[in-house]
Amino acid sequence: MDAREQVLSLLPDGEGEVHREAVPDYVPFNGDLVSLFKDRVAAVGGRVMDLDEARRLCPAPAWVDGDVAGTWGSPPTPRDIWEASAGVTSTICAVAQTGSVLLAAGPGRRRLVSLAPPVHIALVRKVVATLADAVDLAPRSTSVLVTGPSRTADIEGVLVNGVHGPGELWVVLLEDLIVD
Repeated sequence: MDAREQVLSLLPDGEGEVHREAVPDYVPFNGDLVSLFKDRVAAVGGRVMDLDEARRLCPAPAWVDGDVAGTWGSPPTPRDIWEASAGVTSTICAVAQTGSVLLAAGPGRRRLVSLAPPVHIALVRKVVATLADAVDLAPRSTSVLVTGPSRTADIEGVLVNGVHGPGELWVVLLEDLIVD
């Protein structure tokens, strides 16, 4: 099966079922998943840091999604999302294989929090090995995998960060981290 067929096989069938067995289950690493995840995040232009460092660098983000407001410490000052310096989101999980984080939309989880501000701060409580593991955890609501900061090369083939979304991705591994 070529890459195109693999992607197409992930689309829901007429019954709304996703064919999870078509998701590649390959992790080219047999060691520590957290170390692999950190390496992959760095490789795609993101930063992994602890919560104290993120709070120091961004003491008052303008937007924090509902699941993490208590973790961040202080409630955000509501302002226009398009003027916010950073958006903080919770994640369903992080994927060691790709350095991605899985986000889901729903009550208290605005998708724009991860898209509009120039910095997206993703708080991670769970790291899984593969994309297949992440798909198994994805809720039926809208979900998205974020891999690194926004980047595009659609203007004369020049790679530019932050045009269609955040120019920076900070990933915070929380103390109660679960590794599957």
